[in-house]
Amino acid sequence: MTDQSIARSSTINGDNLSQDDRKDLNGNGILRKVAGPIPGSVWLVMLLNMAERFSFYGMTAPLMNYMQNSRNDPLHPGALGWGQSRASEVSNAFFILSLLTPIGASLAADKSLGRYNVLCVTFTFYFVGAILLLVSSLPSLAKIAPPVFIVSLVLIAVGMSGVNGLMAAFVSDQLPDENSTTVATRRGERVIIDRARTLESIYNIYYWSINVGGLAGLATTELELHVGFWAAYLLPTSALAFSASILYFGKTRFTVVAAESTALPNAARVMWLGFRDGFSLDKAKGSYQERKRHRQVSWTDDFVEEVKKALAACRMMYAAWPILWICRGQVSNNLVSQAAQMQSSGVPNDMMYNTNPIVIIIFIPIVDRLLFPWLRRSGFPLTALTRLVCGFALEALAMAMAAIVQHLIYRSGPCYRYPLSCSASDGGSIPNSVSIFLQVPIFALEAFSEILSSPAGYELAYTMAPSNMKSVLQALFSTTGAVGSSLSLALSPLYGDPYMVWVYSSLATAMGIVTLIFYFIWNR
Repeated sequence: MTDQSIARSSTINGDNLSQDDRKDLNGNGILRKVAGPIPGSVWLVMLLNMAERFSFYGMTAPLMNYMQNSRNDPLHPGALGWGQSRASEVSNAFFILSLLTPIGASLAADKSLGRYNVLCVTFTFYFVGAILLLVSSLPSLAKIAPPVFIVSLVLIAVGMSGVNGLMAAFVSDQLPDENSTTVATRRGERVIIDRARTLESIYNIYYWSINVGGLAGLATTELELHVGFWAAYLLPTSALAFSASILYFGKTRFTVVAAESTALPNAARVMWLGFRDGFSLDKAKGSYQERKRHRQVSWTDDFVEEVKKALAACRMMYAAWPILWICRGQVSNNLVSQAAQMQSSGVPNDMMYNTNPIVIIIFIPIVDRLLFPWLRRSGFPLTALTRLVCGFALEALAMAMAAIVQHLIYRSGPCYRYPLSCSASDGGSIPNSVSIFLQVPIFALEAFSEILSSPAGYELAYTMAPSNMKSVLQALFSTTGAVGSSLSLALSPLYGDPYMVWVYSSLATAMGIVTLIFYFIWNR
């Protein structure tokens, strides 16, 4: 099977009913597939996840100001005074660490401890890191702030990475693995309650809960501005304590899936045999090995097909997501710095990115409950792959819009191509004469890109993974962000004026090329 056929078999054929079973009472037509009821434990995980994301985004929203600016900065007071380049380097290093380390947690979850127990351990690291971040922000401890801050970032990255790598699989564990059934709606229409549609809806709600938590930035940036960084970090620390309490005390309400013997050793052997026999995984199947090599293997032919599906998912992930993550990383660093160069009208520069979660929160229910069903009824093949391609295209447009806005900043006074750096800026207190609200289309395009591509990515990683490798594949999905942050870190010396138009234009071009490659290789 090709990557294309493997992916389509994983994302389109979501039920086990025959064609006859899917006909209506008169034998005419094909029944619609719809999402089923969502279990209560799923909603509990959503609440837990929402509080954790509130904590994470609440911590990271003021992070660039905290690192980049000094305490006596006239426009945007900070704490450490490291400057834009070094602050971007630390920010990228933090995200690289947080996105690389899920592999260890996922292996432990799949092999020995189970997802729930590993989540409990990683939450402990996470919470200790949050407390140290709060301590580093206290004005009375300014002298020891840098080392305490670095230690806190390491603990938060390690803890959050385990949570981030396991939560998407944990929420899917709450949905019973049942065959599709037919039911009658209130209007008398027979429809199919389809697990794949229900899982799609769950991941849309899951991503919606992430972005509700993302609104923490509205609160923490205001606290940073009007009270101080200690207040800005006290709020997310409290939210994380609430999230951990749900996890620790709600165990009896969750579906806790026991760890299985990990499939990774057998998967590695399958790949080695396939590599050795002409890059064909079919030759690693037990039937082939017994017939041609007179050898018994410990896996079935079906397991080899599952490994092929998992590898196809990995190829898709690493072909597109690293570039996607470089683009999305601009939201939390360079676009914050861009906003600081613009007329703010009293809006904190690190508050604008909250346009992104607000748009997502408003439109995900509309997309999930109205747009997607309407498109399917109209005959549009709305697979996970289709949603990914559309999301990638919108990401390219978002970066193109960022380049246009930066160009307008460079064309405006008083400092033109060197905002806040000329004598006319009065020591960096007068930004260029461009309204900060020109950033709204950037964040709106970014939001619609995420609505289409992010839930589809989670869905693809879960459905294409063997049952005893689901945590690992979700973790590998997360590591694409580490690759993207690593590339962004390599580019960070270019992150500064007067080069930002070229940075955003290059990212738009790269994302456009990735979109075309993904479309022509996989989606068609």
